[in-house]
Amino acid sequence: MKSGRVRGLAVGSTKRSQLLPELPTMAEAGVPGFEGYSWLAIVMPAGVPKEIVTKMQDEVLRIIELPDVKEKMLAGGLEPLPLTAPQVAELFRTEMAKWGKVIKQAGLKIE
Repeated sequence: MKSGRVRGLAVGSTKRSQLLPELPTMAEAGVPGFEGYSWLAIVMPAGVPKEIVTKMQDEVLRIIELPDVKEKMLAGGLEPLPLTAPQVAELFRTEMAKWGKVIKQAGLKIE
């Protein structure tokens, strides 16, 4: 996009991107209610003690706020979204429900 070879139309998130602030959101572009984007999360096996989960969460949240880490993430096209373990669990639930419905309605099947 920056080279001019392709033109961006909108971003799938509900707020504008730090990387491409000139692009509108889908809602701003006339598609209200659309939200779709890629995300990554660090997960642990079920049953890991809460204190270990909390320690990992706190360290990851601290690390992604470090200026050099944030800069490298942005340079790689990743916008940090600092979430706590309960927030990540809720994100999983809502994403599974939303995209599961889309998959069923489209009649998609794993081959």
